[in-house]
Amino acid sequence: MSILLSLCLILSGCLSRSEIKRSQEEFLRIKNYACYYGEGRVEDLAKYDLVIIGGDHYSNQDVAFLKKNKTIVLGYISLGQDYPLKLGNGTGPGGYASWYLDYFIGEGTENPGKDGQPDKCGDWISYFVNPGDLKWQELTLSRMDELILRGFDGAFLDVVGYLHEYPDDLKEGVLRPGLLGLIKRLRLGYPKAYLVVNGSIFLEEIHNLINGVMCESFSSSEVKHDEEVLAVTVEGANRINKIRNYPENPNLIVLALDYVGRGDIDLVTFDYKRALSFGFIPNISYDDSYLTDLCLVNPANRFLAKREKDGVLLTWEAPAEFIEESLLSHYIIKRGSKPILSETDFKEAFLVNDKVSANITTFKDSGAPKTVLYYTLVAVNRGGIELVGRLTTCVKEE
Repeated sequence: MSILLSLCLILSGCLSRSEIKRSQEEFLRIKNYACYYGEGRVEDLAKYDLVIIGGDHYSNQDVAFLKKNKTIVLGYISLGQDYPLKLGNGTGPGGYASWYLDYFIGEGTENPGKDGQPDKCGDWISYFVNPGDLKWQELTLSRMDELILRGFDGAFLDVVGYLHEYPDDLKEGVLRPGLLGLIKRLRLGYPKAYLVVNGSIFLEEIHNLINGVMCESFSSSEVKHDEEVLAVTVEGANRINKIRNYPENPNLIVLALDYVGRGDIDLVTFDYKRALSFGFIPNISYDDSYLTDLCLVNPANRFLAKREKDGVLLTWEAPAEFIEESLLSHYIIKRGSKPILSETDFKEAFLVNDKVSANITTFKDSGAPKTVLYYTLVAVNRGGIELVGRLTTCVKEE
């Protein structure tokens, strides 16, 4: 198939997943994810199947470490906002780049009118763009280039819902086709990259071009949403599932990201269970910060086993601040005669103890046989939710 024909097919929306040569098999096995724009905590991020991170905060070595631990790594790219202001060719509002929009006075989108300056977002220090501007598209493609060269598996495509703030003629005549065209160019240019879009407004048109969609503030923004102000209602969630053919043969993952006040375990539990009820993959960000504090990750690490005369001594580390952050209730310890890797392995393994206190980091398995043994340590939060990242270790036969 020629490049020109591929372009025609993809722009017409007729290009199937098989034709763009991107298997979803690995992606559809994802069970958990983190959206974390802070720095550090690479070892914790490596416990997730998928992470969305700010590329500037992590080195190539960090990305390689995550991938070595079988974590899929997506970098952040904004399709609808830019920061800092760029001069470009100087043909845009205020003498800045051509891609900036000028349809509102001052910050935000409350006061219609032109003020000769790029439209500035009222929540962040960033500026709205025309995604159909060819110079903006080239800049976006170059950002994608950089991610791929650094070893990222793909990109999280943010800021697509802002077009609703603009007049209908601009929204439908310029912004909507511009965003669709940009997403299609990203797919054509990077057929093997994973693409996850924030928001489902174009899902009917782009579901064959992307690998996943995020529903942000799915159930809460620090407080539980009433049904009438849910970002995604039951009807909306069912629409997404119909498009992705869930549960019969789902061809997309759906990530649910909710915001919760620190320590609100009841809301964490509600958000988590509501997302799961639709087959969405949940995660939580504390305090409306956009910086997910990994509150659903197992706080323990360095799980070790040492055989002693009266059994097997198990030890692990769990920094106090991570325990508080994860709202840890207790640990579960199981053992088996073979590695405990799959869900079947876990179910078949012998239950050593299912109420190990969150305040301790050692446990003696006094009844342990003297054969080769494999152990797993599972953390559970106060809502009864298993935290991400089962730890495993083993001891040799005595």
